[in-house]
Amino acid sequence: MTTQDGGETHNTVIAETVSGSVIQARVISGGIEQHIYYEDGAARRTHRAETAVGEECPYPGLTAFSVDQARWFFGRDALTAQLVSRLDEHTEAGGMLIVVAPSGAGKSSLLRAGLVRKLADGALPGSRRWPVVVFTPTDSPMSALGDHLVKSCGLEPIALKAAMAGDPRICISMVRNAVGTDEDTADVHRRLVVIVDQFEEVFSAGVDEDERRRFVETLSGLATADEGRAPAAIVVCGLRSDFYSPCAAYPQLRDALQTRQTLVGPMSIDELREAILFPARDVGLRFEAGLINVLLDDLGVNQDHAASGYEVGRLPLLAHALRATWRERRGSVLTVDGYLASGGIHYAVATTADKAFLSLGSADQVTARTLLLRLVKVSTNGSEDTRHRRLREELVAGLEPPSARTVLRVFADGRLLTQQTDTVEITHEVLLTAWPRLRSWVAEDRARLIARQQLVEAVDLWEGENRDSDYLYRGSRLAAVQEWFCDSSHRHDLNDSEIAFVDASNEREGRQRELEARHRRRQRRLNIILALLLVATTTTSVVVYRQSRLARAQSVLAEANALRSSAPRVAMQLTILAARLGDSDARTVLTEQLDQDLRYSFQTGSDSLSPIAFSPTRQYGIGVLATGGPFGIPGVKSYWEGPSMGSDSETLAGKVADVTDLAFDTSGSVLAGLSTKNQTVTIWQGDFLGHPQVVSSVTLPPPIAPIDRVAIGADARLFAIASGPRGNDRHGVFPDSPVILFRVAGDGVQYSPLPLRGEMGMFVGVDGLAFSSRGDILATTGLHNDSLWDVSDLSHPQRIADLVPPTERETFEKVAFSPDGNTLVAVSAVSSSGSTMVTLFDVSSPARPVEEIKVPMPRGERIDQVSFSNDGRTLAVAYNDGIGATVELWDIANPSQVGRFNSVHAGSNSNIAFSRSIYPRIEQTRKYMEEHSDNLLAVAGGSGSVDLWVVDQLKEVGADPIKAACAEMGSDSEIKDAVWTRYLADVSRQPICS
Repeated sequence: MTTQDGGETHNTVIAETVSGSVIQARVISGGIEQHIYYEDGAARRTHRAETAVGEECPYPGLTAFSVDQARWFFGRDALTAQLVSRLDEHTEAGGMLIVVAPSGAGKSSLLRAGLVRKLADGALPGSRRWPVVVFTPTDSPMSALGDHLVKSCGLEPIALKAAMAGDPRICISMVRNAVGTDEDTADVHRRLVVIVDQFEEVFSAGVDEDERRRFVETLSGLATADEGRAPAAIVVCGLRSDFYSPCAAYPQLRDALQTRQTLVGPMSIDELREAILFPARDVGLRFEAGLINVLLDDLGVNQDHAASGYEVGRLPLLAHALRATWRERRGSVLTVDGYLASGGIHYAVATTADKAFLSLGSADQVTARTLLLRLVKVSTNGSEDTRHRRLREELVAGLEPPSARTVLRVFADGRLLTQQTDTVEITHEVLLTAWPRLRSWVAEDRARLIARQQLVEAVDLWEGENRDSDYLYRGSRLAAVQEWFCDSSHRHDLNDSEIAFVDASNEREGRQRELEARHRRRQRRLNIILALLLVATTTTSVVVYRQSRLARAQSVLAEANALRSSAPRVAMQLTILAARLGDSDARTVLTEQLDQDLRYSFQTGSDSLSPIAFSPTRQYGIGVLATGGPFGIPGVKSYWEGPSMGSDSETLAGKVADVTDLAFDTSGSVLAGLSTKNQTVTIWQGDFLGHPQVVSSVTLPPPIAPIDRVAIGADARLFAIASGPRGNDRHGVFPDSPVILFRVAGDGVQYSPLPLRGEMGMFVGVDGLAFSSRGDILATTGLHNDSLWDVSDLSHPQRIADLVPPTERETFEKVAFSPDGNTLVAVSAVSSSGSTMVTLFDVSSPARPVEEIKVPMPRGERIDQVSFSNDGRTLAVAYNDGIGATVELWDIANPSQVGRFNSVHAGSNSNIAFSRSIYPRIEQTRKYMEEHSDNLLAVAGGSGSVDLWVVDQLKEVGADPIKAACAEMGSDSEIKDAVWTRYLADVSRQPICS
């Protein structure tokens, strides 16, 4: 519709309904400009249209809106007005203002496209003429401030630099005079505006504390009213919220946060719709029906409530998804298909980054990884990792120039990197979390990146103290630097000062080693003289040689232990050498270290775990792990493990409190959970990767004491429950049989007590309870009742054999059947002599069990659990020695010759299970597990974690830890010359692996 009004042409355009709002654009043309008024019934915004339809993308992606892009900055009107109002309040009163927001909330856009543009439009009296300084602190905040003051105020650089290095008051006076805020000047309303974006950079490791303090004092001084005079400047700082705590150490920042803070929160739904729709309208783009609702849903907005409730840091993901959708537009329409093709809010950043990375050749991909990791600053205090602005010269040092230029161009074109004249940085920190490839690189290289950052701090301190040798590296820290940075692949990561620092440290360490070597040579000569005097026979000489060799091995192991955390690779190499020199402790340390390296852990979400049970079969090729706990865990959780280890969990149907025991049937389709608190057995059946249903909840009849064990028969309908010992009473005494059998049939439950032996009408608790897979055979262990039972007839269960304990005064505690049902293991209680015995029985004929072998526990450990591997060739024996839980692995392929081949440590819990269906996401481990999936050991950790090991790998380590360690280290396993010279100067050079 077109009308004429006073020489102006009015065009009203009605857009389609979007998310329930009719968007109307009223265009007023006059002269050479068009003013577009956007209205949706609740808000009205004005911008100038300057581009042809669809030719310019109105969404910045991961970058913040600049002042020049203010025409596309929507959704923050109220917050911008609030910030302008705060400035108005403090124009005369003074004081720094701080805008606080989580990363990704839009803080930089608010300051640049919101506040600066409003001031330029005259939002405050005289603000059109105010000089505005916007900058980030960098690693040299005082220099950055000085450079911008010179440009904006016309100050003399040398004089200003001298003033900033001395008394901040002189600098403030110079600024006041240059801007003209004295009462004597003609324009008393003129103000300098200093906006410090990303203020958190002042807390980076590269900023000297003295410079940080002077920077804060200078900003505070500029913003402070002085003896009736207005402040020299209006100072606004943008601060990331996770850097709130470091500000508390500075009174000026503390005061600003307490009294002059503006917090950036999430947008409302109406504001989000403005931010999405109005920029597109400005350049003549339209949204396909339904796309805006899809965007809001993917952002996490609850569209049924006025408050949006999305995660505030997700705005960069939205902006990038919109920009990626614009690239996939159809004419002037942004489509749902284009949005989905871009990867959407969840994956658009990763899609763009992977597309950029995969477009590179293999050599350039290596360069890309190096460059990107150099642009990351990893956290050492639990906060989030951050981006790190680098000088271009430092960033590309040691890399092939053509390759570096290609990588920078490709990632800058994707707006993933931002290049200035002489600096480069990651465009937004969201890339660190939204791109899995980069996230994995950081995780793999975290130790080296931290060492790199610590080296920067050490070099700065060394330089600041005139290169005093007391500030050089030594010992384990120097060894870590030698390991990570002094080979050809990483030497170029160091700049000239850092290379000088490392070289000086090496030189100082060399002098120290020479002094130590002289001392050792003198000591060796003395030892030789003493040895010659003492050697009377050849036998004595051999003993001396062996003792000397062992002493040297122990010394090498001590060096390795000192380096274990700071330089783990060097520590592993020295441990291998110590083991080769004959130190048995070194072999033990090597085995334990390799066992820990082979462990894969994942969190279940519970604070503690007690029972765990793996399904003996897979469902759709995936395994199921059920977990429970005796300490108030509200239910039973099911975990399935695929390529994304531990990523899916579900609380099973039915409210089950205090789960103390779990058991699957042999088919893996039925799970029984025992609740001691409620005296119930809950039975689930079905697809445990979907939603298994509660098929029965059996409340146990009195007067049985609290039950704590459950077992399932081979047909998945017969169950046994038992009550064990109580407290310090080894046996517990009950008036009725503490073992009850029950069968679930239809809606009914048939109960039958097991006719145990008692004394004087009383019964003792049962320690062990297990069904065989070979039919209705049940094993029980406990005083007078170490027996095998035929329970095929529930109304008349029959004792068919007794298991004979090692001595008449002993009884068995734990019991378990092998998967094929032919072997039974029974563990005796700790006897008065302090010994514990593990006995294996051949029960292929259950009525005639035959003892095969008895294996003593050397220290009399009280065994908590025993379990057979899936192939029946390995037995896991778990016990707690008071320090922590240990799981020993025994090779029982030949029951008459049982041998321990390894043991693993598992925190404070010793609940164990074997499974054949866990595939961790680490590719090389996953491949190995797929090839060796018959024997996987799971141990429930005391902190709610589950630890997993491949039993075949543990066997290899136990058989030859040196060979296993060398295999893990790969081709580059030999000790480097610098390391050998430092730690092994008096040992002849020799290979440790080849």
